[in-house]
Amino acid sequence: MFEEIAAAGENAADRNLASGTVRRIAAYFNEVMSEVGEGEELSIEAILLDGDRIRVSYLGFHDPNLILVQGHDRNDKKVDVMMHHHHIQLFIQMSKSTTEKPKMQVGFQK
Repeated sequence: MFEEIAAAGENAADRNLASGTVRRIAAYFNEVMSEVGEGEELSIEAILLDGDRIRVSYLGFHDPNLILVQGHDRNDKKVDVMMHHHHIQLFIQMSKSTTEKPKMQVGFQK
């Protein structure tokens, strides 16, 4: 699995750009989503420098080094955060679904 994710950063220069980081995250996320079974759900949260978390709904980039994280904070308020691509930390968790809601969708800039 990690070989395909590494290949998502197509060349050496791309690996040092925020766009390459987002492409590798998208490849990993899509791989994990393919393993989500019936009755399971996947959550992805960005961990901020102060320890707060954002439920991610979209990851974008502004090369050379900024990643845009859009989502909702713990109070369910919509938030946008720009962070350096070297500092992004994501918490991805699969758990049993407690509701009949559809599987989580995350958008990625291409």
